[in-house]
Amino acid sequence: MLIPMVRLSQFIPPFSIAHFSHTLLCPDLVRIAAALAVAAYALSLKEGEFATFVKSSLLLSDKTLTWEQRHGAALATCTLIKDSPATITQNPEVAPLLLEYLKVSVMDDKVQVSQASVITIRHYLNSDPKIAAEAGPALVPLIVKVINEKPFDAKKAAVVSLKEIAKHSPSVS
Repeated sequence: MLIPMVRLSQFIPPFSIAHFSHTLLCPDLVRIAAALAVAAYALSLKEGEFATFVKSSLLLSDKTLTWEQRHGAALATCTLIKDSPATITQNPEVAPLLLEYLKVSVMDDKVQVSQASVITIRHYLNSDPKIAAEAGPALVPLIVKVINEKPFDAKKAAVVSLKEIAKHSPSVS
């Protein structure tokens, strides 16, 4: 069993401790911790159970869900892609849904969901050059759109993501 080793700094902007305690709300920390636990749980499932769980619980961009649910799903998906990309990208049931999910979630109305989705795209495209070549042309323009249309936090994540994607896969950017 592969347990995700995630740095909270992946989701939390770097601030001093004094600033940190005033800017990050407790529900955000709980959502991040829950997403890490969900990702660890998903990785412990058998292959068939994993595909069913991811399709029914994580790759959700349904607007009837609360933004907190969409954000939690985006964080858990990001953790899975970052720590064990092959579990999703090489799964024939899940891989096609991931691309469609990312296209929708990156343009979510809530900044937190969009920001987590941009980070997920970065890890997804950097996970394999073949994936970058196939999915990059569809996803990179969406990251540019985030830079043009979203608030600062999402823009910052998008700029960092484009820089990382360009570094790992220059032909995509």
